[in-house]
Amino acid sequence: YNMNLFELSSNWKNLYELDSEDMEVFNALLQVDEAIEEKAVNIAYVVKKLEGDAETIKKEVDRLSALRKTNENKQKRLKEYLWQNMAYLGMEKIDTPLFKFAIQNSAPSLKITDTSKIPLRFQKLEPVIDKAAIKESLKNGEEVEGARLIQGKHLRIR
Repeated sequence: YNMNLFELSSNWKNLYELDSEDMEVFNALLQVDEAIEEKAVNIAYVVKKLEGDAETIKKEVDRLSALRKTNENKQKRLKEYLWQNMAYLGMEKIDTPLFKFAIQNSAPSLKITDTSKIPLRFQKLEPVIDKAAIKESLKNGEEVEGARLIQGKHLRIR
C-alpha cells in the first residue's frame, strides 16, 4: 500500500463498515492493518529521531550559552581591569586613533536594604493561584468555581 496513514485509516474504516463475512474483505482488512502497523512503526522511528535531535540541540544550546557567558565574563573582567588601572593612575580619559576611553558616572542604581520597610504603594501584589491544591480538591470531589479537571489523552511510544 502506497498510501498515507489517513488514506489507510479511511480504507480500513470503509472495509470494516461493510460488515461482510467475505474472506476477501477479511484479507483486505488484514492487509490494511499490516500497512497501518508499518506506518506506525515508521512514524515511531521519525519521532525517536526527532527526540534525539531535540536533545542534541538542547545540549548544543547549553554549550553555546555557557560559551557566551564565559565571553561576557571576559569582557567584563577586561573592562574592569582597564578601569581600575585608569582610576589608579588618575586618568579620566584616554584618546587613541581607534578608541576613546572615559571614566564617567553611571546612572543611579537602586539597592533595597530592607524589603519589610518598603511602603505598600511601591509593592506589586499579584495573586498566586495554587494549582496543585485546586487539582487535589477537585480530585477529592470538591467543587472549585472557575476550575475543572480535564482528562486528556496522549500517545506513548515505547
